Amino acid sequence: MIEGRLRVVASSWSDNPMKGAEVYRWMDERLDPARFEFTFVGRCGAPLARARVVPPLASAELADLLRGQHVYVTASREDSCSNALIEALACGLPALYHDSGGNRELTGFGGLPFSRPEEIPHRLERLRAHHGAFRALIRVPTIDEVCDAYLALALGDEAYR
Repeated sequence: MIEGRLRVVASSWSDNPMKGAEVYRWMDERLDPARFEFTFVGRCGAPLARARVVPPLASAELADLLRGQHVYVTASREDSCSNALIEALACGLPALYHDSGGNRELTGFGGLPFSRPEEIPHRLERLRAHHGAFRALIRVPTIDEVCDAYLALALGDEAYR
């Protein structure tokens, strides 16, 4: 259980509308600042009045910032394999993700989905209440595991083994 304000972070290097700007604006306008501290890193594509907005960062600096947060949010729609989501999970952040594209597969049991912005506050409270459990369930495959899976797919299980 996280006491005090839940530190929530989102990031995007693109201001493409499919990256979720309207959801981040909704969060900026409606999340209770007494319960949530919202940070956005990168290019949003929508004005954020209350959130802490940080310009794009180099990888090491971004990782340091992510490690100081509690939950990562991605509102990206139909993203097949979000590097930003993988980075956040690798830094130990449970994720709240838009239920589309590859987000569910990447996150596994290390977070929760949402379909509508109105679901976000309740889902964040669930992540707050069970933060340790969600964090323990994060599973980011190693590069060796990813390569093995691609080779098995390309060559067939029997040919690869």
